[in-house]
Amino acid sequence: MKRLMLLLSGSAILLALMAFFPGNRFIHLSGSADAKDAVSTGSESSKSVLHVSIPDDIKNIITGPGIVSTPIEASGITYVDTIKSFLIVSDDTEDKRPDIFMMDTTGRITVRQTIKGIDKINDMESVFYTGSDVFYTLTSQSYNKKGKQPLSRTLFVRFNKKGNSFQQTGSISLVAELLEAASTSKKEKWAQFISKSSNDQSIDIEGMAIYNDTLLLGFKNPKLDNRAVILAVSNLNTVFSSGKIASNQVSVWRTLPLFDKSSSTFCGISDITVHGDQLYGVSTGVSSKEGIDEDVGLFWKYSPSTDSLIIIRNFKGLKPEGVTVYGNPLHYCIVFDNGTKSPSQFLRGKVVH
Repeated sequence: MKRLMLLLSGSAILLALMAFFPGNRFIHLSGSADAKDAVSTGSESSKSVLHVSIPDDIKNIITGPGIVSTPIEASGITYVDTIKSFLIVSDDTEDKRPDIFMMDTTGRITVRQTIKGIDKINDMESVFYTGSDVFYTLTSQSYNKKGKQPLSRTLFVRFNKKGNSFQQTGSISLVAELLEAASTSKKEKWAQFISKSSNDQSIDIEGMAIYNDTLLLGFKNPKLDNRAVILAVSNLNTVFSSGKIASNQVSVWRTLPLFDKSSSTFCGISDITVHGDQLYGVSTGVSSKEGIDEDVGLFWKYSPSTDSLIIIRNFKGLKPEGVTVYGNPLHYCIVFDNGTKSPSQFLRGKVVH
C-alpha cells in the first residue's frame, strides 16, 4: 500500500477545513478542472463535500533505448527505499515473460529485469514491497477475451531481490486455492462471492497489499451492491509454506463505496497500498453518456480503525492503475495505463493528511 495531493499550503489548512464537518466519516476532495460537483460517495451522497483544487502534473513515462520493443502498460507500482526507485509491473509483457521495470523519480525506465524461477506470467496487475528485499506480485485472475483462464493468469508470486537480480521464492494459483477453500465453506459470504465471480467469469483482482501479515485483495470486479470488495487472507506466510489457503483464513475485509459523483460512476479497485495503519488506493470505472464511454478514476484513502473513507480526487479520461506511498514527508506516485498506442503516465506529489 497499499498518497495523493500535490502540495497544498500545508496540512493545517486541510485540517482546519475538516473541522467544519465534525462526525462525518466520508470526506471528499477533488482536483478536476470542473470540481464544482467533484466526487461523493454513492449512498453517502448526503455527507459534506470538501473541494480542494489540486494542480495537475501528469507526465509520460519514458523508456530508455533497448529496454523493451513493445510499450509498457503500467499496471502496478511500489517504492523501493533501499535504491530510491520505483518498481513497476506491466499487464502485458513480451512473450509473457515475468518482466519488472525500475523507474527513477523523473519517470524514466532505467532497467528491465526478469524474475528468475517463473516460466510465464500473464496480466500482472499489482506489486508490493514489504522490505528486506521481499516483493509480491499478483495477476488479475481474470478470464481472457477467449474465455480462458490459464495458470499464468492466476499466479500470486513472492520474489526476492538478490544483488542485481530477482528470484521467485514462492508461487501459487490464487484463484484455485480460493475456490478450493470456498468449496468447504459454501455458506460464507466470501465463499459465495468468489464462487459466483468465477462461475460467471467476472473475477478481476487488480489491487493487492500486505497489512499486518494479512493479504488484502482489491477487486475491480465484481462488486457487492455497487461497493468495491476487499477480501482478506490472514497468516500470509503459511500460504507459501503450505501451498494452501484454509477457509478460516479468508473473509470479506471491507466493501467500499467508491463513487465518482461528477460522472455518477461506481468504480472498482485498480490498486491498493498500505502506509502505517492507512490504506491508499486508486480506482477505475467507465462512464457512459449519450452512447459515449469515458474512463474515470479516483484516488482515495481509507482508515480501518475509524472506518473513514476520503476520496482525495478524481480523474477524467484517465485510468489510474497503480499507486505507492513513500518517504518522509509522505509522497505518492500514481501510474496511468494508456494502452499500447500511448505512453503510460505518472503523477507524483506530497500526501497531505
